[in-house]
Amino acid sequence: MVVLLYGVELDVLNSLETADRDKFMREAADAYRERSRILRAKGRLSAAQADGKRAANLEAEAKKLASAAPTDKGPSPQLKDLAKQIEELRKKVNEALEQLPKSGERSRQANFGPTQPDDGSRIELVNAWGSPVTVILDGTTYALRPGESRTVVKRAGPFTYEVRDIQTRVTREVKAAETYTIRIGPR
Repeated sequence: MVVLLYGVELDVLNSLETADRDKFMREAADAYRERSRILRAKGRLSAAQADGKRAANLEAEAKKLASAAPTDKGPSPQLKDLAKQIEELRKKVNEALEQLPKSGERSRQANFGPTQPDDGSRIELVNAWGSPVTVILDGTTYALRPGESRTVVKRAGPFTYEVRDIQTRVTREVKAAETYTIRIGPR
């Protein structure tokens, strides 16, 4: 979201001659570089390269602008509002990143989606395959590395899941204070 808002704000900036436009472009370049780093870690190399190129282009443009004198006396009110929205999104992204497991750490509980009242019900996803699998549980996608398991807090009742390319979508039910295990592996 932060990168998307930078893109919108950059479009607005292209039509203005504002002070500190070069500084904003450097911030946007940093955001693209960070997203590139995350995409590279997720194995999405072509998207990571595209963001890397965009960051380099923004940095080059910022250097050009830094040498030119601005003709405007400051950012417009719309620009200030967009900057405030970006800062709020940046805080939310940082909070979400803190919730993600660190490299090499195993997550025992997903931190995705709205929190639900805990009635003790859990769904445990276990990847016993020798390769990564993707499980879609009630519309939320969970990627599991070989040997990884993840426990999802779930309110008692019916749920649907599928294991991409292995198991078609099925509906099951978890009871209160029960752990329902979905083990993905050879039969």
